[in-house]
Amino acid sequence: MLRFICFAIFSLFLMSTAVSSDIYGAAVVIDGDTVIVGETKVRLHGIDAPEMSQTCVVGGGREYACGTHAARVLRTITAGRIVSCTPKGRSYDRIVARCLVDGHDVGERMVSQGWAIAALGYGVDYSVSQENARANNLGVHQSHFMEPAAFRSYVPDTRTSKDCALKGNISKNGRIYHAPGQIWYDRTKITPSRGERWFCSRAQAEAAGFRAARR
Repeated sequence: MLRFICFAIFSLFLMSTAVSSDIYGAAVVIDGDTVIVGETKVRLHGIDAPEMSQTCVVGGGREYACGTHAARVLRTITAGRIVSCTPKGRSYDRIVARCLVDGHDVGERMVSQGWAIAALGYGVDYSVSQENARANNLGVHQSHFMEPAAFRSYVPDTRTSKDCALKGNISKNGRIYHAPGQIWYDRTKITPSRGERWFCSRAQAEAAGFRAARR
């Protein structure tokens, strides 16, 4: 009997510890994959959203603030609701957690609406949702965009055509590089904030996902 009582007390202790480790409360949105719940900064597990300073390019070469829009979508999902987050780890100054609102996975909703991509390096939880969003051109998938991790690590190439002559351009026709002498070369302008850049070789351009212009 004593052993049973001790086991019951120990089980209750474990349950209370697990519950207390969860994070509850209203969320303040920082960006498309980060919120503050109470006094805890939380990075949503398994997703990566465009950075606040990031832009994406839609048809006709028009830029829009996709990072700001992703944060706006997350704000809509969490506004006026209690967010419940279960920690899964830590990243720098943030707790990495899976968060629910009204029983729905917040990360999955961001990916399924196309305003975040699945962070496949940390699991395949949202890979199906991502494929569905991509197939239906939802959110950022309707535009040309750099993956957030690539955007964060991107260092603008300040070299000019004197050093590296190929122009990597992003338009409604995709990622295309133009070589000197081609018909659109002189008219093509490079905007690094859109992910465009100079390339020193065809191999370098193609490794970055650009294809050669047809003429």
